[in-house]
Order: sequence, then structure tokens, then C-alpha cells
Amino acid sequence: MGILDFVKISPPAPPKHCMVFPYSSRPQTRRLVVRNATTKAMVVKMLPTCPQALHVDNSSLVVQPNEWNSTTMTLDPKKVKNSDDMNNHSLLVFCRLKSKSHEALLKEWMDNTEVSKDNFTHLAYNLKIYRSRDFAAPDTVVDLPGASELLEAPQGVITLYDPQEFVDCLTARNVESETATANELSETDLNACCPDSMAKTAHSIDEGTRTARKIGNSCFLVNALDRIYPGSGEPVEKNLPKSYFPCGQS
Repeated sequence: MGILDFVKISPPAPPKHCMVFPYSSRPQTRRLVVRNATTKAMVVKMLPTCPQALHVDNSSLVVQPNEWNSTTMTLDPKKVKNSDDMNNHSLLVFCRLKSKSHEALLKEWMDNTEVSKDNFTHLAYNLKIYRSRDFAAPDTVVDLPGASELLEAPQGVITLYDPQEFVDCLTARNVESETATANELSETDLNACCPDSMAKTAHSIDEGTRTARKIGNSCFLVNALDRIYPGSGEPVEKNLPKSYFPCGQS
């Protein structure tokens, strides 16, 4: 048998990240082991793309720092129309950091069993379902966090922090540290900056006005009345009381 003949009859290699089940018409059970080698506790959620054929006993796990946790899952190919279609399905493993400030958000996230594009930021592994006629290991081991982004937005005002985590953080300098206060401009400086047309003193009002002529000099009616009723030419004083009393008083 040549090398080419051996390649033709040999089964295809399993994908890099997969869960291997024995090729059988009966339900087969395997275990998934999740290890956390970091210093932070993590929450794990597992969603199969074919839940009617792949049943996960415990789809939610909490893995403490430097510890591991596991769950079992059972594959029943009879619940799929074509058993060969199982190779197109997979088990999605998500993980996020566990913290007290995100408890409500994590609970809502764990209860959501729908697969959407928003969840793929926390996708750690996409384990392909692979069925083999050869030996299938009873355990599949994955390490966290995988490809998950362990970035969580703060849900409120941060009042406490660990100084050991901010040893390289320096206090920001004041905004005015590299600026100098400008000198106040005097009236002479302002006049020097203004154009000549604006700096000159305003023209006097008398320059554009003339004194009005006396009405009596040109009015013939006034001269005629003066001839009929001659007077001294001085203004008549009116006899008016010097003080006025309020209404109802005398």
C-alpha cells in the first residue's frame, strides 16, 4: 500500500479545538474539564449549537483562581436527522471575570441562552463536535481565559482600589502647571493696539449744531401783541403755593 492510498482511507484529522465522542448510535457521555491558572475567579457558560442532541449537565460553572471545575455532557446522534451533521455543530464556551460589582450583570448574562454576536467578545473556545471510530479520550481539558476578553466596564463610581495594582500610576499634573498668567493691559497699551480712527476723542456735540434763533425776533404776531398790550418784557411770576398737601388735607 502506498502513501497516497493510506491518505485516502485514513479519516480526516480532528480540528484543533474539539470534543471527541465515540462513533456509536447510542448516547455517549464525556467530561469537559475547565482549568483556571490565573489569579482571578471566572464564570463559565457553555452553549451547544445543537441542544437537542448535545445535553450539558451543568452549563454554568464558577472556577476559582488556580483551581479547576468540570461538567459532563451526553451526545445522542439519534436526535439529529442525519448523524453526520453533528460534525457541523460545536460547543461554545464563554467566560467572564467574577466580581461583586457585576453580580446583577453576570446573572442576566448567565440566564441568556441565546447565541448572538454580542456574546462573542467573551467566547473562550469553539469546541467542534467530532465523532471518531478510534479511541476517544473520556476527558477534554481547556484552560481559561482562552480567547475571551476579560475587560469589564465599571458599573458605578470606584471608591476603593488596591494600591499594589497602581504602583506605576502617578498623580496627574495640574492643567495650569505649564502656563503663566498674562500681564494686564493698561489704557496706554489698549490705545496703542487700536487704530487711530477709534483712539481719537469723540467730536464735541457743539461742532455740528447751531444756536437756535429767538422766536420773538421774527414773529410778527408777537410784535403786534406787544404793541396792543405793552409790558415790561420781563417774565411774569406765578403765585403758586410753596408746598402741596396730600389728597384730602389742607
